[in-house]
Amino acid sequence: MKKNIVVGIMAAALLASGCGKFVRDELITMQNEIDQLSEKVTQMNESISSLREIVDQMAAGGYVVDVKEFEDEDGRGGYTLVFNDDSTLKLYSGVDGKDGEDAFGPAISITKDEEGHWVWTIDGEIIIVNNNPLYVDYPPQLKIDEEGYWCISLDNGETWEQRKDWPARGKDADEIFSLNPQVYDDRIELVLSATGETIVLPYYRPLDVELSLEGQDLDGEVLIYPGETLTISYTLTGAGAENALLVAGTDGRFKTAIKPDPENPNAGTVEVTCPETYKDKDFPVGAYIYITVNDGNGRSKVKVVRFAEREVKVQYPTTLPQVYEAGSEAETDKALVTFKGNCELIIKVIPEEAESWLTLKTEVNKVDETSNVSYTSVKYDVQANETSEDRSAYIAVYPKDHPDFEVKGFTFTQKGKPAEGGNGSAE
Repeated sequence: MKKNIVVGIMAAALLASGCGKFVRDELITMQNEIDQLSEKVTQMNESISSLREIVDQMAAGGYVVDVKEFEDEDGRGGYTLVFNDDSTLKLYSGVDGKDGEDAFGPAISITKDEEGHWVWTIDGEIIIVNNNPLYVDYPPQLKIDEEGYWCISLDNGETWEQRKDWPARGKDADEIFSLNPQVYDDRIELVLSATGETIVLPYYRPLDVELSLEGQDLDGEVLIYPGETLTISYTLTGAGAENALLVAGTDGRFKTAIKPDPENPNAGTVEVTCPETYKDKDFPVGAYIYITVNDGNGRSKVKVVRFAEREVKVQYPTTLPQVYEAGSEAETDKALVTFKGNCELIIKVIPEEAESWLTLKTEVNKVDETSNVSYTSVKYDVQANETSEDRSAYIAVYPKDHPDFEVKGFTFTQKGKPAEGGNGSAE
């Protein structure tokens, strides 16, 4: 290679002066520096090309909506900028660029010409091609040739100019050219290491409201029972979130109550209450609430939550009795009740002390994932009542995703032990 020929000539000259070991060390250092620079040339060219996209975004009034850190396979890190048109731009982090003028190499940058167009510069001078400035639309490219000098191409790599005044030694490639992103709450500052110039991109995270409901998915229809109150958590994000106004409206039938978090101005809850009058087929189609947030500067976001009736119907027996009576004798694995509905249930024995003689066993079988219909069968074991007094417990039924709201309930009563010589149990 030509590079090795040059190195060989230099080595011969220095060896003649009796500095053999010094020469070898110097050549090794030189070669290592050139190799390290060469590995970064691709990233430098990527950063130079990125300036064109940045200028295009600025000209179109674009702004950054998200910033994501990354690290490549070589351990080199930087940021991916996401713009408001969903385009992305990857920028490698470099140095702060204050010493770029001390580097051996092309100090590439951009500036505006007299007509207000963005153009490329080298060492502070506008690049001229065919008597015209080189506009940002046509980014220059860099490489290091076999002789160890920087070369520049102004025609997309078709021809290259070797620059003898740019030996590829001295400074790190990051100090010759990099866009070092500095991320702030309202802007991204890109520092050009070659000149120390700063390009500012607005960083605007659109106002948004994130909603969550424990146990249910808000993307579909939320199940709610007549008279039930659900608590939806909200979090405000983006520009203006701290001073935003939140409003919870309804279709005219539900009730809503906003309760901000006293410790976090960007969070809180919205309580949604379904009227007691919604029963079975009378439940309205398309029942909904809407939550609107406005930053006070004309920007707003609306989220709609739609509701469907929570169905919990008794399949067996045909009609659920208010009081279920059992004899005084012990009974095992006895069928009690089966519910059919679109939500999973929790069956509780009240008071808990009653569990010492009454044990419930539930089994849930989902029949159709599309319709989300499930059957909850309840059986019981009851110990013999050794006293003459009747005893009872209350069986309460709750939705699994809202265990504080009772949807069904009935009393289970076990007869007392008949007195000797009596007529026996009622069953």
